[in-house]
Amino acid sequence: MKKIMRLGIALLLMSVVLLGCQQQDNKLELKREIKEVNIFKSNKFKKENSVLFISFSNTNDTEILEIVKNIINDAIKQEGIVDITEPDYDLEIIYEDDSTKELYLWLLEGGIGSLMEVEDTHTVYNFSEELNNELIDLIELDEN
Repeated sequence: MKKIMRLGIALLLMSVVLLGCQQQDNKLELKREIKEVNIFKSNKFKKENSVLFISFSNTNDTEILEIVKNIINDAIKQEGIVDITEPDYDLEIIYEDDSTKELYLWLLEGGIGSLMEVEDTHTVYNFSEELNNELIDLIELDEN
């Protein structure tokens, strides 16, 4: 009877740990403090040919950095097969230690936004309409 109890508890603990790991995989993560954000006009799925559109650093525009942090924290992995149009923008996040995170970015006027990690084009993450619109507004302000 004790062996069955121990086995049951062990299985329960393993299930909780696996469930916790699985839930973390549904979110994007910022590993460090952001130093700079660069947004490129996308050239399909080929970042090396993209043209720099806007650049923000923690010394000149903390508002955009805060919005990017909120977008990453808000982004939720979408289940299913990804079949998506070419990205609007390429987003490059440069951390304080000069390491980078590169993402494809889709912004939809009046809709939700989407992100995709450059190294994982089989997974898309959506973020709220509110954050999508905030980023569109900031990009348009900076563009003018």
